[in-house]
Order: sequence, then structure tokens, then C-alpha cells
Amino acid sequence: SWARMIHDLRESLVYHLTAAMRVHEKMGFPEDTLEALKERTPQIVETLVQLLPALFFVSVSVIVLMNVLLLCRRLPERRTEWLSVDNFREWKCPEPVVWGLIVCGFALFISGLEWLTTLAVNVLVVIGACYFAQGLAIIGYFFHKNNVPRFLRGVTYVLIFFQQIFTLLVVGLGLFDLWGDFRRLRKNNLNPSQVS
Repeated sequence: SWARMIHDLRESLVYHLTAAMRVHEKMGFPEDTLEALKERTPQIVETLVQLLPALFFVSVSVIVLMNVLLLCRRLPERRTEWLSVDNFREWKCPEPVVWGLIVCGFALFISGLEWLTTLAVNVLVVIGACYFAQGLAIIGYFFHKNNVPRFLRGVTYVLIFFQQIFTLLVVGLGLFDLWGDFRRLRKNNLNPSQVS
């Protein structure tokens, strides 16, 4: 049953978090940090279970996108049919998505409806993933434009994926591109009379 699967998933997450804390304890991590983690383990597990639909959707989307990109390399003549842009550096999240972000943000302030909060958080994670991809496209665009060496690109991408503050900055960059148009894509799409 669905309830039994969720129960087993919770138990598995608790077991793995406890095992990870034991490893950290043997490695000599500070005792107060480990105690705080032990106290918060039920909250962490509950949050992960609540975010499971969004995490599943985002991971399946990434897998599908990777397969489409691999097929585009194999069948380059079909690339224009399968992809909306020629290059990832030009990709832009659809503008109406920002309304989903605003509505879900306000829904988090409604108290008493736990299902609405869970739904809003899951939608926010999916929208955040979209803006994260747009932020990566902006960074890739400026790396390409300024001929940044591959080593520096690699270091930057590692920092983005492993440091949460940089990840959030990339999401913010993708979101504010809606108003800032950092790559000047709107201007590039206009004909000369519209630009003047």
C-alpha cells in the first residue's frame, strides 16, 4: 500500500541518516553539531518525504533532457524539431512561470492547510530548478562570450553544485534575468526598426 511504502521510506531515511552520523562521529566531527542533527533527524526525514514528488519530477525531467541531448548528437538533423533553441546558452524559462512562483510563495503564508503548503513547496522546487537552469545558461553565455578557460569554468560549476549559497545565487540570477535580460536576448530577437 502507499502508506506502507511511505513508512518504509521514512524508516530507510532515518536508518541512513543515523549511519551517516555514526561515520561523522568516528571522523571526529564536533559533538554539538551531531547532537543538533540527531534532534532534527525526524524533521529532516519529514521534509524529504514531503519534497519527494518534486525531486522525482525534477530527476525524471533531467534524465529525459539528457536522453534528448544524446539523441540530438546522434541525429543532428532532428535537433531543430526536438529543441526550442539552438544552444543551451540561449535558453530562457517561460515568463508566466514567475506567476507560479509568486502564488506558491503567498500560499506558504496560509496556515492550517498542510496539503497546500506541501503542494506549494513542491511547485517551488520545480520552478527553482527551472530558474537554476536559466542561471546556468546565463553563466555559460558569459563564459563563452569572454572565453573563460575550461579550468575556471570547471571550478565555478563545482562550486555552484556543491555550495548551497552559490546554487541559490544562480537561481536568483535566473529569476532576475526576467527583468534584467542580462544576455540581451529580447534585443537580439528584434528587427532593426524595433531596436531603434
